[in-house]
Amino acid sequence: MKFCFFLTIALLAASRVTAQSAEQITGYFNDQWEAVTDPKTAAFYKTVEQTDSIYLVRHYSISGKKQRYAEYLDEALTKPHGKMLTYYESGALKGEERWDHGEHVGTQKTYYENGSLQKESRTAALGAEEVFIHCFSKDGRELLSNGKGVIQVETPEPGFDLYEEVRDSVAVFAYKVSRVTGDTTSIALEKPAEYKGGIKAMNRHIEGRLTYPKEARRKRVSGSVFVSFVIDKKGNVTDVEVVKGVDPALDAVAFAAIASMKPWIPGEKLGQVTKCRFVLPIYFRLP
Repeated sequence: MKFCFFLTIALLAASRVTAQSAEQITGYFNDQWEAVTDPKTAAFYKTVEQTDSIYLVRHYSISGKKQRYAEYLDEALTKPHGKMLTYYESGALKGEERWDHGEHVGTQKTYYENGSLQKESRTAALGAEEVFIHCFSKDGRELLSNGKGVIQVETPEPGFDLYEEVRDSVAVFAYKVSRVTGDTTSIALEKPAEYKGGIKAMNRHIEGRLTYPKEARRKRVSGSVFVSFVIDKKGNVTDVEVVKGVDPALDAVAFAAIASMKPWIPGEKLGQVTKCRFVLPIYFRLP
């Protein structure tokens, strides 16, 4: 029976254990935010606190300075719901955004360390283009005029300043400037994650794991199953989810086929490894 598919492409101190209210340390991380088991080698640590149906997650430097705060619906911490905040080393608010059942809502804002607004933007979904609303200099000057202009953005690369050119409210070009030599280097804004061997190899892998369930075949069920997934910074396939199903049996087959994919080559943005989200429609057809 043939069918086909198509691609659209720490313990610093002992944690207190009290019912649903105490912050409890749940992990330690090095300076690259990779998990470590020995607190002595950690640069950061994470705590989780459950309040009613919301999980409050906080990240701290090993010295105890707050780094990040976020609210989640689920214990696995996969669905942000509520506030998400980041902080400077000084404790000043650096960025804020809001989430609703795992989706961005409203606008995101970033601030200079002196408290003045740096940027206000909107992102419809993970992996979508960032749409700039306002960008300000430290002295309060608007840097965008009718959605056009050049703005400076953060870069982890020491000795360089990074800039983006914005047109029609989205970034279209980026370049970095050496503070020592003044040399300018252009940078690709975004490089999507790539399956090792390319699309054809991915198609062969998935096709080899698709079987038409007997019950669905008997009931003559067919249609398109849309599966969403994220390629993380290590290239692993994560957060697999059927976002639009057809039949439980077909949905399960499509989910398993996507979840079985081997690691990809991770995506990049502004020269830095980043997460990428994809949605793969798999069409089940009967003759």
